[in-house]
Amino acid sequence: MKTLGSDFADETGANPGSVDALGQLLKLVGVVESGGEARGLLAGGDVRVNGQVDVRRGRKLVAGDLVEIAGAEPWRITVETASEE
Repeated sequence: MKTLGSDFADETGANPGSVDALGQLLKLVGVVESGGEARGLLAGGDVRVNGQVDVRRGRKLVAGDLVEIAGAEPWRITVETASEE
């Protein structure tokens, strides 16, 4: 399992704390390149948050959430996200 936390920021230079929505996470971790691509992936039911299929690109993420993407390693949110600030 990968984590979206300070170690991710150290490795990539990205600011994981700026992520506040599921679509943003999918782009930040490189699963999709655009919002349209994220919409398609989500519409196909290929993304789960905390074990539940979620089709909302704007779904707010918080520390502790587990995001599972079909065909990819799961991600655990370990930093405070923009929606929690």
